[in-house]
Amino acid sequence: KIKDFNGELLLERKNKVYLKPLSSSIEFILEKEWIKKFDKKKCYLTFEFVAMRIKRKTFHYFTTAKDRELPPLKITHRFDKKTGTLYLKADEFVNELYIYSDESNIDWTQNFLDMEKGEERKIKVRGNNAQALTFRLLSLNQYK
Repeated sequence: KIKDFNGELLLERKNKVYLKPLSSSIEFILEKEWIKKFDKKKCYLTFEFVAMRIKRKTFHYFTTAKDRELPPLKITHRFDKKTGTLYLKADEFVNELYIYSDESNIDWTQNFLDMEKGEERKIKVRGNNAQALTFRLLSLNQYK
């Protein structure tokens, strides 16, 4: 899929590919004519890989980080101290979100990520000070 940073779907191609273990091959080519009409500073490419029951999404960009025209950072978050879970919801596309804490000995299940508009994530936090955690959310969306 190619989407703009506002969440609008610009192009979608579906292609089921079955790969043999430990093999390498080219299974998909992004044609230049498909993307030449899009503003490369305002969109991204995402792939979803499915293996067994595991889904992985990856993001690719057409420009360098400094040239992306990202929306302002808008993310809703809530931290459940009892379970040590940080709940995130992206109100806009979030590029290279970094969850930062001054606390030492904290282990995050994930603390560096991209999120599409409307996407929700649960991030577990473990460590001696997890229940009293203070953290900051930093993202490329904040720097223009």
